[in-house]
Amino acid sequence: MRREKEKEESGRRRRRREGGEGGGGGEEGKGGGGGGEGGGRRIEGEGEEERREEKKKKKKKKKKKKEEEEEEEEKKKKKRRRSFKAEI
Repeated sequence: MRREKEKEESGRRRRRREGGEGGGGGEEGKGGGGGGEGGGRRIEGEGEEERREEKKKKKKKKKKKKEEEEEEEEKKKKKRRRSFKAEI
């Protein structure tokens, strides 16, 4: 029965259920992760500390990158203003 059901499902739907693409669904796809990475069933409490630490690091890195991009944008704006003033 299960095999027949899997055959009926489209590939994308099956991947979602199994925990790939975009987090998965139901019990089988717990803790999927985006874009086809991760997947499988995540055991509650196992490696929770490491996950939290990784999440913090990732968030910090993202924040730093965003700040750098904003800084770069500011520099470009100032440069444009200077060149515009020079024309006048």
